[in-house]
Amino acid sequence: MKRRMRARLGLLLGVATLGYAVWLRRFLRRHGEDVESLSPLGLAAGAVTAAIHRALYDRDAGRIRTSRRRGLLFGLCRIGWHLLLRRASPDPDAFRHHYGLGKAVGTVLYRVRFGLLRELPGDDE
Repeated sequence: MKRRMRARLGLLLGVATLGYAVWLRRFLRRHGEDVESLSPLGLAAGAVTAAIHRALYDRDAGRIRTSRRRGLLFGLCRIGWHLLLRRASPDPDAFRHHYGLGKAVGTVLYRVRFGLLRELPGDDE
């Protein structure tokens, strides 16, 4: 699959994730469920992490895109980073939920700028 097509699919998936999250929150409120307030720390951490991950991946920094082993190690580092941030958060459960939402926000913002409005950074294969 070409990089540009993968970037567009990532953008579509991020938009779908955000749309579903908004729909679900409205649905739960309408049916009297208690909806937790958003965790700004989780949203911001997720958005920044996703944008940095996409930037490093697009530029193939440290060959994380072209080397499966390095890509796997980078993914494990991302998981460790998430766990570290979650543990440091005052409300780990809210952080976990909103970190994922923030990752979708960061992916959408990054992919709109690089992939939709501009060319992808880095070399093409």
